[in-house]
Amino acid sequence: MAPQLRCAWGRHRNELGWVDEDDEKTKEIVIDAKAALAELIAMTLFVTFGCGTACGNGASDGPTRLLVAFAFGMGILVLAYAIGHHSGGQINCAVTFSLVLAGRVTWYQGLVNVLMQLIGSVLGALVLCLVFPCAADMTGTLGTNAVSPQFGAK
Repeated sequence: MAPQLRCAWGRHRNELGWVDEDDEKTKEIVIDAKAALAELIAMTLFVTFGCGTACGNGASDGPTRLLVAFAFGMGILVLAYAIGHHSGGQINCAVTFSLVLAGRVTWYQGLVNVLMQLIGSVLGALVLCLVFPCAADMTGTLGTNAVSPQFGAK
């Protein structure tokens, strides 16, 4: 008998955020919709707050770079604690992929989580496009990472 696909709103998790149940025993493919939605919301907020701090302050000197780094660090900390009990607090496609490879997240839940994280990052970018028109973006470019003009051959 082929495994049956089922969508559930939340699954029981232990204190580390891992699902306690074993899908191998039930022969069901259970997608946790609550975890997927939590990843979507967390990634949307992470991109909005972190990149929004960069757009609003730039990254031209040491203090503003520190501010942007602090915003990203605190953003991931707060969001991981806020959604950790719903999805494990992955908020990163690389983290999700590594958890799938380690066997802590099933491949089908990992695929759904990655899709939600990608959609969430695009939604966060769209929010920033509405809040910061190109003229108001203090980063000055699409991305803020750049090689210094003083670096390289002259």
